[in-house]
Amino acid sequence: MKLLKQTIKIMKVFTLFLALLFSTTSLVFGQKSTIKGKKIKPKHQVGIVRLQGKKTLTYYALSEKERTELVVMGPGKIEVLLRVRLEDTTKSSLPYVIQHVLDDKKMKVDTLKGEKVSKHLKFKNAKLKGKPSAAGKVFIHVPPGQHVIKIYKGDTEQKIHAEFKYFKDKDQPD
Repeated sequence: MKLLKQTIKIMKVFTLFLALLFSTTSLVFGQKSTIKGKKIKPKHQVGIVRLQGKKTLTYYALSEKERTELVVMGPGKIEVLLRVRLEDTTKSSLPYVIQHVLDDKKMKVDTLKGEKVSKHLKFKNAKLKGKPSAAGKVFIHVPPGQHVIKIYKGDTEQKIHAEFKYFKDKDQPD
C-alpha cells in the first residue's frame, strides 16, 4: 500500500514536470521573436514615401548623388529594409547596389538580388506609379561611439526606398 502511494506521488510530480516543460517550450519555440528595433529618422533625406498595408510605413528615397544620412550611437546594428518601385507590368526588380560610408572613411557595397512585387503593400500616394517590391535587407554594424552613416544607391535607374531600424548590441536580431 505504501509503495502504491509513493508511485502515485512520483507519477503526479512527473506529470506536473512534463506539463510545465511542454508549456514552457511552446512559449519559447511557438512564438515569433519579440525583438523590435527602434525606427530611425534620417538626419538628412532625399524624400519620403509612404506605403500602405495593415498600417502605414514610412520609407526614405535613396539617390545616387545625394546621400541619406543617419546619426547613431553604437555599438549596435542598423537593419536597412529596401524596396524598389516597380512599374505596373514588372513582376520583379533587377539586382541593385546599396553603398554606405561610415564617418566619411569606410565604404561598404552591398549587392541585392531582384525582389518580386509585394503582395501586401501599395503606395499611399496615388500619384506614385507602380507597386513596391518585397523587402531586401542589409545590416550595417555600428562600432561604439557616435557615428554618421551616409547611404546611397548604386548606378541604377530603379527607384529605391529604405526604412531604418536600430538595434543596440543586446537587442540585435540574428
